[in-house]
Amino acid sequence: MDFSTLRKKVEGGAIRDVASLVSDLNLIFNNAMLYNPKGSDYHTMASTLKTVVAQQLAAYSSWYSEAQPAHDSPFPPLGEAAAPAEASGAA
Repeated sequence: MDFSTLRKKVEGGAIRDVASLVSDLNLIFNNAMLYNPKGSDYHTMASTLKTVVAQQLAAYSSWYSEAQPAHDSPFPPLGEAAAPAEASGAA
């Protein structure tokens, strides 16, 4: 997994929820830390980004929990895929 593959998955609709996005991001970061020695720029950047994504996920989760009763969010719940868009005018 790499960022260009992830981008294609997002643009192609294969990533349909936050949990899937975070999972693929963590896979990228874990691979970078596995295949690059600790202390290298790649390992350090992957570790830093993994921490930032975890912080952002916590902030999103908190926000989503607070917004849930009003259900104002255009995003599906964590771990729950959005319903596929229906084709308009198809008969």
